[in-house]
Amino acid sequence: MEVINSIAPVFLLIIFGKILSLLNFFPDSFLEELNRFVYYIALPGLLIASTSEAEFSFETTSNMVILFTIATLFSLIVFFTFLIIIK
Repeated sequence: MEVINSIAPVFLLIIFGKILSLLNFFPDSFLEELNRFVYYIALPGLLIASTSEAEFSFETTSNMVILFTIATLFSLIVFFTFLIIIK
């Protein structure tokens, strides 16, 4: 239930925005500028604010670093294998 409570508002906002767009409630120029504002200012600000309030412990941080390192190495191996195959 906690997942639904956190995801539902996002989907409701997306649906509400799509309905307003279909009704031409806002002019296209406003939507383009609003999109730029959200993408370049609001979302990075939200990411920084959320990260600054997060509690990190050594165990979770080290596990994340290990996981991301393994995922990156795996991606590189798959990429270079693909390059060798297509040559």
